[in-house]
Amino acid sequence: MKKTTLLNALTTFSLLAPLGFGADGDADSAAKSIAPPGKYDVCWVGNSFSGNGGPNGFGYWVQNGADEIEVAPNGVVLAGCGWDEAGRCAGLHRDGKVNRVLLKQEDVPETAWGWNTGNNALAFDGDEIYIANTGKRLIRFVGSADDLDSWKPADEVKLPDEPVGANAKKGVLAVAYASSLELRRTKDFQTFATWTLPGAASKTPQNSQTAQNNDGDKKAEKSGPAIRDVVLDGRGGAWVLVDAQIRLLRLGADGKTLTETKIGAFPTLGAPTSLAFDAKNPALLIVCDDGPDQQVKFFDVSKPNAPKLTKTFGEKGGLFSQTTDAKGRRLVDGETFPTRLYSPRGAGTDAQGNLYVSLGFNGAPVGTLVLRSFAPDGSLRWELANCAFVDTFGFDATADGARIYTRTAILELDPDSKNADLDWRQVATTVDALRYSKEEDERPFYGASAFVKTLEGRRLFYTIGQYGGGFHFYSFDEENGGQIARPVGKIRSDDETWAWRMDENGDVWHGDHHQTRSIRRYRFQGWRKVESADVPNLYAPIYDTENPDAWPWPDDFELVRRIYYVPETDTLYLSGYLKSDEIDSWGVCGKTLRRYDGWTSGSPKIAWTVPLPVNPTGENGKPLSPEGLDVAGDYIFCGMVKADEGRQRTYALETATGKVLGAFVPGGAVGEEAGWQDMPYSVAALKRKNGDYWILVEEDWRGKNILYRWTPPTSASSSNADAK
Repeated sequence: MKKTTLLNALTTFSLLAPLGFGADGDADSAAKSIAPPGKYDVCWVGNSFSGNGGPNGFGYWVQNGADEIEVAPNGVVLAGCGWDEAGRCAGLHRDGKVNRVLLKQEDVPETAWGWNTGNNALAFDGDEIYIANTGKRLIRFVGSADDLDSWKPADEVKLPDEPVGANAKKGVLAVAYASSLELRRTKDFQTFATWTLPGAASKTPQNSQTAQNNDGDKKAEKSGPAIRDVVLDGRGGAWVLVDAQIRLLRLGADGKTLTETKIGAFPTLGAPTSLAFDAKNPALLIVCDDGPDQQVKFFDVSKPNAPKLTKTFGEKGGLFSQTTDAKGRRLVDGETFPTRLYSPRGAGTDAQGNLYVSLGFNGAPVGTLVLRSFAPDGSLRWELANCAFVDTFGFDATADGARIYTRTAILELDPDSKNADLDWRQVATTVDALRYSKEEDERPFYGASAFVKTLEGRRLFYTIGQYGGGFHFYSFDEENGGQIARPVGKIRSDDETWAWRMDENGDVWHGDHHQTRSIRRYRFQGWRKVESADVPNLYAPIYDTENPDAWPWPDDFELVRRIYYVPETDTLYLSGYLKSDEIDSWGVCGKTLRRYDGWTSGSPKIAWTVPLPVNPTGENGKPLSPEGLDVAGDYIFCGMVKADEGRQRTYALETATGKVLGAFVPGGAVGEEAGWQDMPYSVAALKRKNGDYWILVEEDWRGKNILYRWTPPTSASSSNADAK
């Protein structure tokens, strides 16, 4: 992956002595600004940029997704989305770089997220950008197309509905709504022509962010055709994408009437998602096809009654194409290759003939944006990516830190790299969005914490979402080396439950079965083959959910919120609320952490009970429990929901004593800032073979995971030998 890194130096912290907070300590004030013993550095993965570069409204990162892109003649790519967590809803990109100063409309009433730039419709015309936002406002920004940081708001007007597409050319701005189209003069935004789609649905189509709630759930949509995109040809024609059909509207002689003109069918189109015209040949209509071909297609429409497919870009079949690399090796399903496209959302060309393609499941904001630029000969010029929204990545323990799984992709990195991004690259995309519906595989629609384990020679990939509830399971075609993770089952409860873990044997632990106030273990019993006409080597894990092992909650626990079991030592960690604790919020770890030894022996013993660190004023001025909890080797890692004294903190505790040793904080390499830890499993830890510890932490504010690389002192490791 070619990435431009603007600050790529490691930030290192060190401290030689632990703090000594434990069962008798004050966890509320533990490790306020104290690093754990030893040394650590701060890295990141999952975004082409670190997120540094300034406070809110400034900085470098790739946004959470793109519903639409527009390409300027000089190669600037404008990407729009309805939501980016830190407000980059209209990102500018050129030559592998991104703007530092966000487009924003300040000191005015808020009508859309991202300083009023949240949108599914934007346009570029010379030194003006038009954003038709989700709050039904049309805003003009003025600047220089040669300066990514020069754009300032100029004026705005109200719109009659929420737009779904826009395009500008030669002083004319087309604004598309789900059921209508209007043409406006760019000089004063006055409407001079309109068209209504016969029989149209009145609801914004599903690629719009406002058709979703904050969790990504689709609201019910009314039936009927809906407009998806629009592009002007500069000759009086407006080409409109209505569901999977392309239509042509022409402006009448009176200059006020738009009339549909009958045109011929577009051959080979499966599921078109966007329209654009080629910058060098205005008769070439560029269409992104998210159907089985997974390609960008170029149609000669000089004769509208007979559109002609002149060329395609991208390997036919996308992630499943019969592609070979430079050495003649056939790529496996899902493997990354520059011209293997998937879920194309937008495409366009510049005056030099370079092609720009936006990829990403379900538009935005789901943290799956990949933006690629190709030279006229088809070679990759640059690539930018965002792999995270509300997501925590997971380590592949068999790779000793060199491989990480995201909700939708597999990343590889260089553990010995001196660069703060660890030279990460996306080596596979694991989603088959064509074969599986949202009900079968929800990964393209929701954030999640991702995990992978190798059991009996097969990878079991599994996820859990922001509201807990249990695991979704996925497996791979191991016989052919396939990298597509296919849904093969789940273990879930009917309500929001938070204490879920899989141990190293593959057994699933559910700690908060509310109906019975019990802790349950569902034993992994191997694999069964799933009969499938499409996938010959599909296997599902076997769990007997009707006959779990069960233990009652400890008598003094009011609620159990997290659970972690170590089979090798028969050790169980429980967090939650004792009957004496005040319950502070939903989904968090709770106030208390306890270790049991000999849990399954019939006579478990309490090794220690400690208060967990808290955000002192995190919830309405009261202490707030931590969010993430993981165990690796001799240490427990505990992530806080909110920043404390301006810094997000992830604490390290000893497994032997429960003592708090210190806290990891974001360093200069990532701008010293990070967002909330929103996921119940916001922390993932790994003890490497060399004794170092790596800790991944959710960072949805600027679309990545922070990675702390920690080397504890030898004395600390040896003092905890009894906990191994």
